[in-house]
Amino acid sequence: MLANHSEIISDYELKPYTTLKVGGNAQKAYLPVSVGSMIDAIKSADKNGEEYTIIGAGSNLLISSQGVEGATILTKNLKDVIQIEDNKIYALCGAKSSAFSKAAYDAGLKGAEFLIGIPGSIGGAIYMNAGAHGQNIKDIIESVKVLDMKTYEILEIPAHNLDFTYRSSTFMKKKYIILSGIFKMDNGDKNQMKELMDFHVNYRAEHHPPLTEYSAGSTFRNPEGDYAANLLEKVGAKEYIENGRVRFSQKHANFLYNFNNASSDDVVRLMYTMWDRVYKEFNIKLHPEIRFVGKKTVEEEKLWKIMTKQ
Repeated sequence: MLANHSEIISDYELKPYTTLKVGGNAQKAYLPVSVGSMIDAIKSADKNGEEYTIIGAGSNLLISSQGVEGATILTKNLKDVIQIEDNKIYALCGAKSSAFSKAAYDAGLKGAEFLIGIPGSIGGAIYMNAGAHGQNIKDIIESVKVLDMKTYEILEIPAHNLDFTYRSSTFMKKKYIILSGIFKMDNGDKNQMKELMDFHVNYRAEHHPPLTEYSAGSTFRNPEGDYAANLLEKVGAKEYIENGRVRFSQKHANFLYNFNNASSDDVVRLMYTMWDRVYKEFNIKLHPEIRFVGKKTVEEEKLWKIMTKQ
């Protein structure tokens, strides 16, 4: 145990903690129960010379079937703190996006309706500037509390310094770990908010695969001026099956799902096959929205580099 009762487990299975249900084991897993114990886990990993990986709700994530070396820090227990004061909401990084949306609605604060249908955490939503149908995290975030991985200093960074763009933020470039966020939101009409939340839920039910299918969400980012799903459908993504284990959804060509105990190399090969078809047909290089963590095979390393080199 570390301070604040953080649990440490060796050879810990990670597959259940991802929405895609793919992945091997963590060499060592830390399960912090507070921000303090999360910081202690990071310090402990650094002291031991261990590389560390942080996993939130496990959406938009592909974990290598070869496992993850070093320390894996799971924030799943950092989820119960969502505090509201006036028109501001404070949320820990592990808070579920849907729970945040409901809390905002209950308080009559608008702008988080789109989060109701996103199966991820607030930390992940901030990291990638999650959004849907014109609503985005960047529009409601006031500041983010982070841990500087170099100095162990806790910083509070205002939103205007976070470089939010489409599915991107400063956290993809700098050595910061998201601990919590403060959101500033306007009062809204609860009837209109409920209608918008229902729209997001119904839209996902109609156009996205059900949550019972093991998916990582959007596979590729939308290229400028087009939709990844449109391009993928044109090159036959819905008809292609990789190794009898993983395919793209019949409902949405940018959602791949694991229907038969797929491995990470099955997923990467499927992604690359469609990436290559889109590139050859339209001269467009799609960029993965999924994040890959863990030990890659030689083939995975090669194909992933091709897809992420822009």
